[in-house]
Amino acid sequence: MRIKRNFETTVCPDERHRPEWESWRAAWIRCTYPSQKYFYNYGGRGITVCEAWKSFETFLRDMKEKPEPKKSYSLDRKKNELGYCPDNCRWATRKEQAANRRPNLNARNTHCFRGHLLIPENLISRMRRCRLCANLRARARRMENKPKNARP
Repeated sequence: MRIKRNFETTVCPDERHRPEWESWRAAWIRCTYPSQKYFYNYGGRGITVCEAWKSFETFLRDMKEKPEPKKSYSLDRKKNELGYCPDNCRWATRKEQAANRRPNLNARNTHCFRGHLLIPENLISRMRRCRLCANLRARARRMENKPKNARP
């Protein structure tokens, strides 16, 4: 059974070529259609598009046009646990969006190999490297490079 995509009929064909329309459409699909690849990260977690944004015209009125250069900006949710709505969305660069991600800590990988808890305060710049282990490695290197006394 094919799902009818009503949201595509809310704009005239010329509007569909706007970069803002593509962002609106992608958000709508991610949150609405379980058959989509990343639905589990959006609609599957309860992320929705607000009722007012069922219409592209309303979305565009609320969000305005993308800043220039348009390819550098995409739709971003300020609080990742909330849905797409005027108060929670902005146009953001890739760098801004990268800083606004959910933590990538899963149940299998909550500790480093030495057993230190991997929490944001203990990670080095989101690289998932344990700060405590890095300090231990640095201390061990300093001890190796320390000049040895000639006498025993």
